[in-house]
Amino acid sequence: MTPSTSGGRDLASLRRDLEEIDRAIVLLLAARVEAARLTIAYRTERGGAVTLLPQEERVLDRARVWAADVGLAPSVVDTVFRSLIIEGKSPFRARVPDTPPEPVSSEIVVARRTRAKVRSPTALAPS
Repeated sequence: MTPSTSGGRDLASLRRDLEEIDRAIVLLLAARVEAARLTIAYRTERGGAVTLLPQEERVLDRARVWAADVGLAPSVVDTVFRSLIIEGKSPFRARVPDTPPEPVSSEIVVARRTRAKVRSPTALAPS
């Protein structure tokens, strides 16, 4: 970053801004996971399934569109949202220990069947 693009701010100040944004992201992620868990609890208490693949696909499609709209790589946002979906369902899987993990989407089911590698969220993290 050059001084002209940093607004004349020093590195410490820029890093403080990043830290504040990171904290806000973590708080939003926690709120999103909690909302998902409440939704899953509502559904399962009424006899519904923990996983609804069509709903998960709608969530992922919507997130990818929003990402593209703001200039982010849809694949990165897709990875984040897949992780959020898995995290939201995690307490519900623990209740039935012999149940295999449920897929996040049909894409992962295909990947598992073909033994294709599915990139982990950490594979996209900057080093």
